[in-house]
Order: sequence, then structure tokens, then C-alpha cells
Amino acid sequence: MNHIVLLRAHGDFIITLTNVSNSNLINDFYIHASAHFLPLYNAIPDQYKNANLQIEFVDWGIKSSMLGLYTNKRLLNPNSIKEVYKIKHWLQKQTVSEDWILEQDTRKKRIEIFTGRKFKHISSDQNIYEQYNYFFHSKPIQIDYDPTKVQHILILPSARLAFRNIPKTLIQTIQQHHQQKNQEVQVAFFKPQLVNLKENLNAYTSYNSFTELINYILAADYIYTPDSLSAHLAYFFGKPHTILHPAKVSPSFFTPFALKNKTHFSFAEFVGS
Repeated sequence: MNHIVLLRAHGDFIITLTNVSNSNLINDFYIHASAHFLPLYNAIPDQYKNANLQIEFVDWGIKSSMLGLYTNKRLLNPNSIKEVYKIKHWLQKQTVSEDWILEQDTRKKRIEIFTGRKFKHISSDQNIYEQYNYFFHSKPIQIDYDPTKVQHILILPSARLAFRNIPKTLIQTIQQHHQQKNQEVQVAFFKPQLVNLKENLNAYTSYNSFTELINYILAADYIYTPDSLSAHLAYFFGKPHTILHPAKVSPSFFTPFALKNKTHFSFAEFVGS
């Protein structure tokens, strides 16, 4: 049995869920996910979940978006130390002889030093979807895209990291482009971001939960998203999408759809396209 320990951000969780759910060897994997992912998992409609998935959610005390030990900002935060010691004590109760695997090799040594447990890992510096496809023996999701059938456009400007948020000027460019085609355009911000918008608030809506975000995604025909959780949810639910990102962003987390269809642009590239 391969034991996968999930401690990173929500986007990483969805990438894992996508690939293990589509694996030909799903029964060979057991997922141990941090409890901070449970609200996102519960928000996914049951018809999109694989009944054969073996998954448990463990409360390791992670209160932010990921394990503090993976970050520089919260590396020495007292709660970060508590998190990793909870993981250590939990691991001491688990079977040692089986394979224990982390999502990435980035900062894996930190986890090994603090827990005293050796781990394998799934991905390194290459495209994460390609490496997860290989590891889980899964295939890329095939997304049917017929531009003539697109009526409802969804723009999701919000990202976990603020520098990845889609700028307002770019949002307006996308709106105008699709409105000229008589297509409906909806812009949905993560609600806390609305405080930073000074104009045209009547043109926007918001979401404040994973359930609301997923409902917006399921209702859309095409989605514009940052290189963030919403992109991975769009791919998980089989929705065609464009990924918009700052200039200096690695394509390591771009979805197979965006790479295959070349629907990934920097903010400046898209304005000029």
C-alpha cells in the first residue's frame, strides 16, 4: 500500500484527488489528508467522487492554507512547530514497513528531520500533472470544447497569493470581448477581495465558501482563472478554461487542458493578444 500524506495547499489537494480518482490502480493508494481540506472535499458533489477512493482526514492542527514548515514566513511560528510534532506523533502509530509519500520533494528534508521518518515523493520541478499521471497510472482528463456552444463565461479573479489576482483592467477587457459576442459574463470574487474594489461593484458577485465557488464553476461553459485552486477545480470538473498569470510564473502547475490548447497567458500577453 502507498500512503500519500497531503499537507500542502488546496490546489495540490485537488490535483491529487483528480489523479488518484482516475487511477487504474486506485486500490493501491491510501490518502491521509490534513483536516483543513475537508470543507473543500465535502463541497464536491458526490457524483464527482470515486467510491473506491480510500481517504481519511487527520487533524494535525494546520490552520492556514498549508503546513507552516513548507513556508518561510511561518517556518518558526509556534503553531508550525505544533503541527509537525502532531504529525510526528501520528506517524509513530502507523505501519513503518509500507511506503510513505509526500506530494513534492520541496522542503521534504524539513519534514524528515522533524518527524524522524523517511518519505518518498511524487513530483519535483517538472509539470505536476505529468508526474502525477505517471505516479498514479492515470490519464489526462479529456475535456470537450466547442466554442460555438459557449454561452456562459465565468471569470474567477481571486488567488491565494495576491500577486496572482487577475487585474481589473484585464477583467474589463475579457468582459468586453465576450459581451461583443452576446455571451453572458459573470465575475465572481472571493468575498474578502471585494473590499479592494472601488468601482463597478454592481458588475461583480462574490463567493465565500467552497460550495459557492464550485456551484459557479459547474454552471459555467468557459472559465478564466489565475494559476490557482480555481484552475485545478475547473480541470477536475471538466470545464474548458484559460489560465492568466503574472509574467514570471513557472508552467509547472498549468493544467493539461491549458497546455494542450495553449490557453495560458501572462497578463501582458493576453492584453496584447
